[in-house]
Amino acid sequence: MSAFAKRWPDWTTLVIGGYLVFTPWIFGTSGDGASSANARVTGVCVVTLALWALLEAGPRAGELTRVGIGAWLLVSPFALLFAGSVIAWNTWIAGVLMVALSDIPNLSFDLQSWLRAKRLGHEARALSPGSIVGYVDSGDAVDPEHLSEQIAECAYQICQTLREHPSELEANMCALGYWACVSDMFTLDHLIDKEHLSAGITRRLRLKVARRRAVRSLSRARAALPQELHHSSLHGKGIT
Repeated sequence: MSAFAKRWPDWTTLVIGGYLVFTPWIFGTSGDGASSANARVTGVCVVTLALWALLEAGPRAGELTRVGIGAWLLVSPFALLFAGSVIAWNTWIAGVLMVALSDIPNLSFDLQSWLRAKRLGHEARALSPGSIVGYVDSGDAVDPEHLSEQIAECAYQICQTLREHPSELEANMCALGYWACVSDMFTLDHLIDKEHLSAGITRRLRLKVARRRAVRSLSRARAALPQELHHSSLHGKGIT
């Protein structure tokens, strides 16, 4: 039941895809070549990609599927010249539902993290255990925004490394890196709380964004860790 609850957007996507396949008959528009073909082809693509995301690729692929298909459903009535028909509204509603089911903030965060990693010249495949654990520059860590970026960067690299079927040593180092980030999160909270008292409105907003970025990064890194490493400590407790 819990697994279903966690993946309910993917299951809903699957239902929407199945619904799209049958909409030409439901609305009696099977004679309209453009709209009916679009509904059938798009529906089959949605069902196929939703099943792929559920069985193989994971939730991130499901998010990308919903955004891409949802965008196409929103523009297809105009692109295929059936915007004035009844089925166009059905297509638009399905597109809105697909986009609404997507976690766009997380996808945007993924893109930002990836761009930052590329800009800094980091490659997940070349990541060493030492660079995961010892990434903090103590001279720059006094700035909350910079510390938040470091936490986000390290968390992103941990997620990328764990997606590449790492060795046991690499997975253990990722766990150590995660707990190092958790420790830095406490420091970040202290720095933000201290500065928040005297900060202006704009600065407070930036600090809020910095905290949110770090928290989301840690949440994603924790979700990527193997279950047996969730309770490992910075001193290597439970790590072989």
